[in-house]
Amino acid sequence: MDYTFLLLKTYELYKEDWCQERGYNLKDINDEFGINGEIFVCLNEFEECEFQDKKYINYLLNKK
Repeated sequence: MDYTFLLLKTYELYKEDWCQERGYNLKDINDEFGINGEIFVCLNEFEECEFQDKKYINYLLNKK
């Protein structure tokens, strides 16, 4: 699987998971301002932190 494809796919799964954990709907989130003062991490931060956590990435990929 291509690195960029995997990164973007897991980032989308991360955003969905982030919203679900907080009871938000992804379509209600403003990418610039978030919702209720909260926002998920940007793609670069995700790549540097969450994407490096193999257990978390496996969790995201196997969640569906």
